[in-house]
Amino acid sequence: LASARTMLERYTAKIETFVNRERELKEMIRELEESNSRDIERLRLSMQEEIDAREKTVATLTVSYRAEKLKVQAAEKLKESAHNKYEEEKRKLEDEQENSAKLQRTVDAYKAEIKRLGLLVDSERTDKDYAQGELEDLRARYDATFKEVAEMKAKLEDCVAARGKL
Repeated sequence: LASARTMLERYTAKIETFVNRERELKEMIRELEESNSRDIERLRLSMQEEIDAREKTVATLTVSYRAEKLKVQAAEKLKESAHNKYEEEKRKLEDEQENSAKLQRTVDAYKAEIKRLGLLVDSERTDKDYAQGELEDLRARYDATFKEVAEMKAKLEDCVAARGKL
């Protein structure tokens, strides 16, 4: 009986040891689960912050892209406008040159008629001076137009260069 009691006490001690160990293991499992939950929540928050940051970056890039697209469209319109203005000024200059040539032919015809009638005294120089002044005026207007077209072309090239950087 004494040996059975000793064995029973030993088994009881072992059972208590196992029960205590089981409690310790359950406590460790609970602590690990809590730790994992906190880690998972931290990871989820971190990933959400990264997603939010990337969404902001995408939104910013979208706005920048649209702004650059509008700049390119404006540059293309400016280019077209400059080309149209250049063509218009070129046509005006050609018309003015043609009108000047017609006027000169008319002046020459009148001079010939005046000479024929013997009425030309010294007005030939005055007519030449007037025609020369008209020619110089046309040249000055042509130079101003050419300068304006060159400025527009430079602006256009800047816009094209800016577009190329995109």
